[in-house]
Amino acid sequence: MVKKITVIAISGSQGLLRRRYIQQARTKQANKGFRVETVDGARTMELRKALSQGNLMFAGSVKVLVVVRNADKANLDIIKEHHQTGDPNIILMLDYEGDPRANSKWATFFKTLGKAYKKFPKAKKAWDAEKEAIKFCEAEAKRHNKILDRSLSQALVDRTGTDFGTLAAEVDKMVTLADLDGEIKISPEVVMRAMSSLVTTPAQPVVQALSLKNKKSLSRVLRRIRITSRADPTIGICRFIGVAALKWLAVRDLVDKGLSAQEAASTLNAHPWYYKKKLAPQVRHWSREDLVRLVHILAESERAVLSGKIDPWLILTNRLLRLCG
Repeated sequence: MVKKITVIAISGSQGLLRRRYIQQARTKQANKGFRVETVDGARTMELRKALSQGNLMFAGSVKVLVVVRNADKANLDIIKEHHQTGDPNIILMLDYEGDPRANSKWATFFKTLGKAYKKFPKAKKAWDAEKEAIKFCEAEAKRHNKILDRSLSQALVDRTGTDFGTLAAEVDKMVTLADLDGEIKISPEVVMRAMSSLVTTPAQPVVQALSLKNKKSLSRVLRRIRITSRADPTIGICRFIGVAALKWLAVRDLVDKGLSAQEAASTLNAHPWYYKKKLAPQVRHWSREDLVRLVHILAESERAVLSGKIDPWLILTNRLLRLCG
């Protein structure tokens, strides 16, 4: 006799994919006649109450899907008990935010769930994260019955970074514009219109000046960007620099470990020539500590925009110039 599934788990740092999967599961189970509830795993009494709703088997065909938010804060013993001997008419769906640490109690338990465990982890290497982001853009367009070429997906990732939530929002704008044009294939013109504030920003010279830690050149480029931008360019520039900064940090670690160009290129899944001629020279003027500071500066500058600070651009430029000083 096949044991009925009483616990399903979804984990991963790719929050957008995790949330989508859970929403699809909720809809699917609701269409099957399940009553869908949501509880906070951090509240033990709330979880116990959801699992003790009486003998549902005597209530006709009533079945319940209980989505457990903050699953990492839930009492694992309660969940294990339900998994082993709980009411088969109640299914727990654990929404575990992030990736459980290897060999932790949660990771060990999730392995026992077999196919009832779904994970959406982020790539550990910056190079792999970029490749996954490009594929995501193409898949996201296809999800809306549109076609987005690889070169345009690459351009989108170069300008906005690898965050799936941000990329999904950008692709959604492109899909809307393509619909208005009556086109199935997303054109370069549509991409330009959708990302006008980012695409028209001359961000590549910033990366070039930063790679050399050339304070004078960086100051000149930042001033030109601010003068020519129609809106505050802070977030766009932060994300553009962020893509380069994360690559540099990965390369710097490999250089510090003394890996050969061949070994480092293999680790980053890059061509040895590209690593030796393009990537390695970009970190020549940077220590690991300064690169970590650069990432912090970019994050703090984005937060300044999102929290409504008076002049986020001034915060970004001032800190970048001091870092190169």
